[in-house]
Amino acid sequence: MGEGGAYRSGRDLSSPACEAPANGNAPLFDLLILDAFSSDAIPLHLVAREGMAVYLYRLAPGGLIMFYLSNRHINLRPVLADLAAEAGIAAYV
Repeated sequence: MGEGGAYRSGRDLSSPACEAPANGNAPLFDLLILDAFSSDAIPLHLVAREGMAVYLYRLAPGGLIMFYLSNRHINLRPVLADLAAEAGIAAYV
């Protein structure tokens, strides 16, 4: 974990300020929280293989990715479990 907190930086991953610097060293995060799955219009690109690759690229060693799933219409737990299995990481759903 980052010094003095649960995460190294409070920057929003979707902001341009968080893009990889010109020298190629992308910032690493100890904790990534995704909370975009409660509405009827789920952003499916966030639970795609490519999305998981981006999260893992930005995750510090020993880091944690948390998905807040509160959608009443679609059960995303099996989708995330499959993504985790494909990536070879542990998932608690």
